[in-house]
Amino acid sequence: MNPDLSVVITTHHQPAHLLKCLDALGRQSLPRHQFEIIVVDDGDSPAMAAAVALFTRQLNQQHGTLDIRYLPQPISRGAATARNRGWQAARGRIVAFTNDECLPQPTWLANALACFNDATEFVIGQLWLQPAYIADPVSPDVLNIDPVSLLSANCFCRKTTLERVGGFLETAYSRQADLSLLANLTRQGVSIKNSRNTSVIHCLRGQHELLSQRQHPYGANAADHNQQERKPWKRAGINDQSLPVYWAAISGAFTGLTGLLTGEVLLTVVGLGVWFLLPALFGRREQPKAQRQTAFIRLVGIQLATPFVSVYWQLHSKFRHSVTD
Repeated sequence: MNPDLSVVITTHHQPAHLLKCLDALGRQSLPRHQFEIIVVDDGDSPAMAAAVALFTRQLNQQHGTLDIRYLPQPISRGAATARNRGWQAARGRIVAFTNDECLPQPTWLANALACFNDATEFVIGQLWLQPAYIADPVSPDVLNIDPVSLLSANCFCRKTTLERVGGFLETAYSRQADLSLLANLTRQGVSIKNSRNTSVIHCLRGQHELLSQRQHPYGANAADHNQQERKPWKRAGINDQSLPVYWAAISGAFTGLTGLLTGEVLLTVVGLGVWFLLPALFGRREQPKAQRQTAFIRLVGIQLATPFVSVYWQLHSKFRHSVTD
């Protein structure tokens, strides 16, 4: 008998993170016969294979049988290719996607399965981010991160729908592949539902990854949206309203620098004030609680650098795709 759900986890040389993710899946409230786990290793590591095998034996001995399959990729071709291989091997009618840095909460699968009682074909779950230097998980908008750019960390789709749209775009980088999939789904009129009860905590490794998560949604992805039609993105609730704010922040930084060079105090105060305040205020509902003072300083540094990195990636992507607004 086939399971209802197939969970596809992509991994690449991160056995410690993967084992934590598997442990969280082993604690799901959904009965184990209703789901399977497919680990796709884009690094094809013998150590990873051994770790998954050992974990599976220990888990099944202690808590009962859970079907975990390990699929190595002989050649590393990226997360999109790994996800496609995973869902194509799935036996469940619904495919869940996450990655090795995510910790699905205990009711993740049970709540997701309940969302498919109607004609829904695609479900986007609630994502919480846990940077290493912030005490408590926060929602992506608190860190000015577009949650859609992390779509494959917590989403569910009927396998028949994936077969119809062709899955993830394998020639794209990871986040663009997520956005491209959503664009294809919305263009084809697929029924999409947001579920706040299907939550996952995404553990970010450090400030560099946090900045990387920001630069694409508000930079490169904005140009990619134009390239792939804007209307489907609007229907999906995606916007890039932060880009004008970031352009204004950069203008403020240069205005403040001009004021410093010319000795104009008012110009300096206004310019630097715009640079400091706009990125911090845009989209924030609360300030994340930093674990240490040095961590807070790093967070502020990321906040100030975000406009420059974001706009750089916007221009880079427009040049690469020859996109005209």
